Amino acid sequence: MKFAINIQIQRKLLNDGLKVLKPGGKLLYSTCSIAPEENECVINDVLKQQSNYKIKQIDQQFGISGLTEVFNKK
Repeated sequence: MKFAINIQIQRKLLNDGLKVLKPGGKLLYSTCSIAPEENECVINDVLKQQSNYKIKQIDQQFGISGLTEVFNKK
């Protein structure tokens, strides 16, 4: 149950962040979780609702590379 609440909070944070972006602005979304449900899935859900935003590759490397496959899902 707590996990589902975290996902709802992440969606709200991302949506609210996008609402206050200036035209041409950039938002870096980052969590302290490696769970796809709190990361990639949240981003996919939000972008389905707000199609005027897109994911862009950043030039600078931060931290270590993320996971690309979890539980046999890519």
